[in-house]
Amino acid sequence: MSLANSSNDTPPSREEIYQAFLRSLKRRRGFGIVFMQCPPAEAKRIIGRVHQDLPQKQIATLTLTEPIDNLYDRVKNILDRDQLSILFIQGLEKSLEAYIKPGYRGDGDYYNLDTVPTILSHLNQRRELFRDHFKTLCFVFVLPAFAIKYFIRRAPDFYDWSAGVFEFSVDIGANGFSDNVIQPGQDQINVGSARTADEKIDYFQQALQRQREIGNRVAWPTANRKGEADCLSSLGNAYRSLGQYREAINYLQQGLQIQHEIGDRYGELTSLSSLGGALYCLKQYEHSIASYDKAIQIYQELGLDQATLLSQMLINRGNALKSIGRLEESIKNYNQALAIEPNSDQALVQCGDALNQLGL
Repeated sequence: MSLANSSNDTPPSREEIYQAFLRSLKRRRGFGIVFMQCPPAEAKRIIGRVHQDLPQKQIATLTLTEPIDNLYDRVKNILDRDQLSILFIQGLEKSLEAYIKPGYRGDGDYYNLDTVPTILSHLNQRRELFRDHFKTLCFVFVLPAFAIKYFIRRAPDFYDWSAGVFEFSVDIGANGFSDNVIQPGQDQINVGSARTADEKIDYFQQALQRQREIGNRVAWPTANRKGEADCLSSLGNAYRSLGQYREAINYLQQGLQIQHEIGDRYGELTSLSSLGGALYCLKQYEHSIASYDKAIQIYQELGLDQATLLSQMLINRGNALKSIGRLEESIKNYNQALAIEPNSDQALVQCGDALNQLGL
């Protein structure tokens, strides 16, 4: 059953959403990330029900009562952590509140787009460490809508690994108004209603079909194919989050071709970076390195100043180099990443591993 709904569909009931949420948790084996959008009182009820409905799972809740900069260590220090299957995390929005400011570009919410909250930078950087060190654990982040939107915009690498968002009720954003996770444009399908990776795929398939139908009816300038390219890239990322890497590569390459044709350089950069990650997961390391090379070149040509993005691409390139034994080159990439973000634990760990393999 799909929870996606359009203007002609009946919205799913709370029970339907809950059953889809429960199925997602029940079938998950090992590491995973899920977002749950609902107010605290509703979360308490849902968590209690999950305990009853999944007695075979070991479940715990980590409640944060103050802002934090480091979630990894908090989880690492949980007693009997290795016995847990599901960890609900509540209160992480407290670590974002200091960064909000009045609405920007008509978003209707409060964001500081000039900086990345420390906790989100931490999650982006330690994404692989969470996966590698908490192999049995599914993280369920219980958050209000404004915080989930913050993840989407400022921690996209971490968010891309999630199974999506389960929205149990309309929620109050940081500005005090009702707030959806994503605000679509007038001609877009409402992707904010898509709650799981499978549903994201359904939505972007519909959006892609609509973009192509409009393009066939209207004599579009080439530059207006950006919507089609964005849908293709979004499909690629959705398939990547499901571990369907060949499908991901297919869509990312289609999107990349259009982005190149219309001169969408930043779109090319992000698609190449995602493509490099998918190729890496298929152990096509040489092709992965080539994708990161092109992405980094575009980054430099555009003169961007996005430290986390560049640092992550350098780390990912280093990981691919390390996988084929080019250890000295991988260490160079890790050191470049550390020069950009000296506190990158991911770069430190990977660099240490490469040095260890060299016997240094």
